[in-house]
Amino acid sequence: MGTFVLRVSIKRLRDQFDALNYLVRKKGCTALLIMDESAHNITHQLAEYSVYGSIRLLVRENSYLGKMERYLSIPKMRSTPVSPEMSIFEITSEGIKIRESGGGNLVE
Repeated sequence: MGTFVLRVSIKRLRDQFDALNYLVRKKGCTALLIMDESAHNITHQLAEYSVYGSIRLLVRENSYLGKMERYLSIPKMRSTPVSPEMSIFEITSEGIKIRESGGGNLVE
């Protein structure tokens, strides 16, 4: 979605994004739309108003451990109780493992 938002006005983007969400819902499908952080900020977080859920991923350095870590947060998920806390996740040969909130064990 990132490059698409650079060529349209905010109003047109909102109209098209809402129409896309409506069509996906009408067909009974689930869609995963990916938008980079720059596009998300340029559009004033517009996409987050239209969707049922939002998942944010980021990578940053853990200065205490001296290594990069992947983080996941779910700021919005309608009709589902989800903690807004960031969780560390790892991509392994067995799949994605998410560390429980509070620094606990990795769960699959």
